[in-house]
Amino acid sequence: NGYATHLVGKWHLGYARWDCMPCTRGYQTAYGYTQGEIDYMSHMYVPGDMYNDFFFCEEDGDEINWSILPNTTQVYSGNLYTSRTKSLVESHNPSQPLFMMYHC
Repeated sequence: NGYATHLVGKWHLGYARWDCMPCTRGYQTAYGYTQGEIDYMSHMYVPGDMYNDFFFCEEDGDEINWSILPNTTQVYSGNLYTSRTKSLVESHNPSQPLFMMYHC
């Protein structure tokens, strides 16, 4: 307890219900996708029905804010993850422990 917790990249640990998602499993923020694969540029899940699987969630007290990130298309996902990670590290308060999972 007391850690700042962030996920960047693939979740892929369950998404059948909202309570299976990362921000209900201990992460304060999550930025990435839920499927086992997405297109690196369009961020669409391609096998079967194509849909945007690039999301952001943030825990805010008792509330969790979710959003799909449609304005990230045609930007290589690795660059997006690097930018997000850099932003989290630079804005992090060093007096608080940090746990960040970077999984691409």
